[in-house]
Amino acid sequence: MAGPAPSGLVWVATCLDICEAQVLRSRLDAAGIPVFLFNEHITQTAWQFVVAVGGVRVMVPAVHAADVDAILAADAVAADVGLGEKCPDCGAGDVARLFSWAGVPLTVLPFFVTALPVSVHRRRRKCRACRRAWRV
Repeated sequence: MAGPAPSGLVWVATCLDICEAQVLRSRLDAAGIPVFLFNEHITQTAWQFVVAVGGVRVMVPAVHAADVDAILAADAVAADVGLGEKCPDCGAGDVARLFSWAGVPLTVLPFFVTALPVSVHRRRRKCRACRRAWRV
């Protein structure tokens, strides 16, 4: 939580992407929490100034601050652990996605040749319990 504002609103998040801010607004609206996005229009019209204005500030009334903290914490856990996969060795469900920089040149090189983005990525997972990594 970033802090209170003079108008009784509490600053709960900062987003550098307007789409991320809109998704967060929708998530909190669905929970019945009123949401206010500050700097939303500046970042839509002059996206290159998003860092200069401090991003899109997501603010809610102070009475809903605890509810927002609980929702964001639950969403973070669901996004991190919600793969629904099990480790092939130990059977634990605590599996994380791994990012590999090896696929980046294969993605960027065709763009310079054809001007079309090509996504080449490796799907790898790692068990947090036994530390085994594997490809999906």
